[in-house]
Amino acid sequence: MGKLEVLYSINGNHLAAILLAADEAKRRSITLDGYELTLFHEREQLIASFTDQQRSGASLGNPGIRPGLEVHISPDGPRVISSNFIR
Repeated sequence: MGKLEVLYSINGNHLAAILLAADEAKRRSITLDGYELTLFHEREQLIASFTDQQRSGASLGNPGIRPGLEVHISPDGPRVISSNFIR
């Protein structure tokens, strides 16, 4: 057996938020292939941001070809508060 490599370690509460955000992305007809997911905590909510993996440089928004999506999630639900496309 080869050496075991940890790719990601995810808090269970964060996993629930990620799964909820992924369902919202699917509802908005976004396939997750080619996207990078970043999870933020802001005040009383979590924000899941789906951005194009092929974006050019580091900047605000989503400077890639594919449309980005932000999903705002209540941390005590979890439930979707709102979602919007980003550019």
